[in-house]
Parts: sequence; C-alpha cells; structure tokens
Amino acid sequence: KDTMLGAVEPAGHTLYFGDGCSIDLTDNQNALSLAGSFTLEAWLQPDGVDDVTRVVLGGSQALPAAESAPFIRVVNGFVETGFAGVRLTTPVSVLQSGVWNQVAVTFDVSSGALTVYVNGALIVSKAFQGQRRPGKPVSIMGATATATLPPLHGGLDEVRVWNNARTQAQVVATLYTEIQDPTQ
Repeated sequence: KDTMLGAVEPAGHTLYFGDGCSIDLTDNQNALSLAGSFTLEAWLQPDGVDDVTRVVLGGSQALPAAESAPFIRVVNGFVETGFAGVRLTTPVSVLQSGVWNQVAVTFDVSSGALTVYVNGALIVSKAFQGQRRPGKPVSIMGATATATLPPLHGGLDEVRVWNNARTQAQVVATLYTEIQDPTQ
C-alpha cells in the first residue's frame, strides 16, 4: 500500500530556514522510522548555492559519515543522499539559488536501488549489494541536531515520507499535488 508516513504541517505554508533554524523530531513520536523501502520527497528553494553541505532531511548524527538515517543534503547545487553506508550524489548540479525544485529520493529494499528524481526527472540511480536498511529514523529538517553541518538556508515545502519506493510515474503523478491534510 502507498502510504504517506508523515508531512510537515500546517498545510499550505512554506518553512524557511536560516541562521541555525531547524525542526528537531528526535524526542518526538513524529520521528519517522523506515525499516524497508522508502521515498523522501520535498520541494526545496535554496537561498544560495555554495560549496557548503547543508541538511534538508536526515537523522540526528553530527557527521555525514556516521549518518545511518535516510538523508537528503545539498552542496553546490548537487543533491546527496543515502543512509547506513550507502551514498549517492547527483552527477551534475541540479539546484539553482532562488528556484523551487522538487527532490524525491527512493530506496527499493528488494533491488537495492537508490534513486534521485528532480522535478520528476530521473537524475541518478544505483543498486547497492547486500541487505541495506536504514538504522535510525528521519528526525531532523533543516540542520543536524548538533549543528556540525551548517543549516539549510532557503525554503522547504511539501515534505513527504512514504513507506515504499515510489516509481517515477507515482512521483510525477503527485508532483504538483499540495498536501491538503497532513494526516492523509
């Protein structure tokens, strides 16, 4: 079943991050544990594109190498994603300063494929061997809990976490669908 596990509320509002702002779900029942296949989706508008790694979504780990929760980070317009020793970066810069883009990351546990879509277009996909599973929940938006990586500067909207690896057709089908009720 295609079930959205969580969404940022209130619906219809954009979150803007900067100057150390973040949302921390670490001590909250809303931390999103993903035991198998998953999809992370978010509309992102970076205020700048620089050579600093900035957290969009992730876990509470301070250092990128230690991150076992699924994550999305941006650096120089590139999208980085992964979890528990699995890492993937877009081969080209796909984000521009001040421009809204929808980023979707899927992981299919049966094939080991980690895939990045931007605005519904397939950017990169790679299959990883062995049994890979996220080790920690998605619990941070906009920064790391210890702030060792700089915070995201920009807008974040329509954040969705799904309990399956959505297909490209499914990502495209809901690309411009706004979340009306965060509980659905």
